Amino acid sequence: MEGLGFGQLPAHLALPHLWAGRLISVATGLYPAPSTMYVYRPHRTPVPARIRLVFDALCAALASSETPASLARA
Repeated sequence: MEGLGFGQLPAHLALPHLWAGRLISVATGLYPAPSTMYVYRPHRTPVPARIRLVFDALCAALASSETPASLARA
């Protein structure tokens, strides 16, 4: 064993390591409540395609986010 540590990590950072077996989840009953995230664009005017691409990617990523309950993959 190279070391031991405990930490609370966001799911999007922890999932790849959990799935690869580099981390294990130990306090599975203590997940914090999920927080709400919004993508807000204050102007309704047309935006350049590169800006729209970023907003669309953020919306897709947030919509498909894994929840803490899904950390255990079958």
